[in-house]
Amino acid sequence: MNTEATSPFEGATMVSYAQNHEDVLLNRVFRNVTDGFYIDIGAYHPTVGSVTKAFYDRGWSGINVEPGDVFDELQGARPRDTNIKAAVVDKEGEVDFFQNAVDPGTSRVATGITPSEPESEGETTRVKAVTLDNLVAEHASKRTINFLKIDAEGSEAAIINSTNWRVVRPQVLVIEATAPWSNRLINQEWDSTLLANDFIRVYFDGINVFYVRSEDKSLRSLFKLPVNVLDNYTLFDTEFERMKVENLNIQKDLEQLSAERDELRAEIEKANERAEYLADSLDYSRDEVGRLNSQVLDLTGLLHLERKSLAASTARAVRYDNIVNNLRDPGGPRALRLVLPLARLIRKIQRAFSAKSDNPTALSHSVVAVETSRPPVPAASKTPPQSILKRAAVRTYNVILRPFVRPFMLRLRTFFTQPVNDLRNEILSNNEELGKSFKMLAITILSQPRQ
Repeated sequence: MNTEATSPFEGATMVSYAQNHEDVLLNRVFRNVTDGFYIDIGAYHPTVGSVTKAFYDRGWSGINVEPGDVFDELQGARPRDTNIKAAVVDKEGEVDFFQNAVDPGTSRVATGITPSEPESEGETTRVKAVTLDNLVAEHASKRTINFLKIDAEGSEAAIINSTNWRVVRPQVLVIEATAPWSNRLINQEWDSTLLANDFIRVYFDGINVFYVRSEDKSLRSLFKLPVNVLDNYTLFDTEFERMKVENLNIQKDLEQLSAERDELRAEIEKANERAEYLADSLDYSRDEVGRLNSQVLDLTGLLHLERKSLAASTARAVRYDNIVNNLRDPGGPRALRLVLPLARLIRKIQRAFSAKSDNPTALSHSVVAVETSRPPVPAASKTPPQSILKRAAVRTYNVILRPFVRPFMLRLRTFFTQPVNDLRNEILSNNEELGKSFKMLAITILSQPRQ
């Protein structure tokens, strides 16, 4: 693999995320490597202060080891990497890990490594512990490690002194080698171990010491100069990125609000349409109520008239009922007592002469002959005497009595039945049942049998 660039200053502008521009210096070495591999012990955040972020964006991958609570964010941002939640020390198992709430980047293994713990706010938890040898053997045994970064906040000596550097051979080592928040080197405990395993110390940037394996000692020339403007880089602006993220969130909120606004507008339009429909329905209902009220008033007037008419008809019915009762009562008024026997007598005569004979055809011929003044048809030689008398009586009635009796009877019948007929017709127009009753009453009067 060719790791030497033709010029340390060639290439596009890079963005530096590391706290002391370590990634800029590493970019000088690996500018032309497109598919590299790294190991980051104490990776912390996936972006803020990250030595590997710029290389991950270029397509690299590697192993990130972080025991703190920020691990979930790291794992979510680095799906292409192998992310391990553990502390790298000199043994396998579990260790106490102190998480600093004030400055999470200074969280560290709490026991067995450092002689004392600074007073700070936070809590101590148990975390998984692994060795660097086992980590490389399990996840990178067949990979060329381009660079290995160790930032273990005091555990560097335990890691370096317990690792077999004849097997684990990264091209470049980047190790934090100063006391917290100072430039004082504290690499005396482990610097000799790396030198004894053929690693060459090539650079100190004030916080980290850079080592190059002896196989790649040609890379030493790239560490002669400190990071400068000619390295063609820009700094990652944490505040700008935070504002950019906030801006993206605001844009999402605005899009959501816009969608909700459109939904509300659609609902308002539907509500307005519904209101217009209800208003039209209300107007129609009011018109319908007015029409029904008018009909009710008309029906009320008709009912009032019908009641008046019924009252008048009832009074008439009572009056004519009295007349009928007087006609049917033999002990009624005098005028009716004089007329009633005569009416009954005429009724009897009419019944007697209108009765059917044994030979209705012959009787019919006799009546017709009498009415037309034609000579009667000669009867059979053996005609009974009763038939001869009946024909004589019929002839006598038709010739002598009928011209006087029939007009008198018609006038008398009209006189007595005309009021009843008028009443019947009037009541039939208002009440069919009452009309039927009066009809039956009139028939009863006319068909009154002889007492």
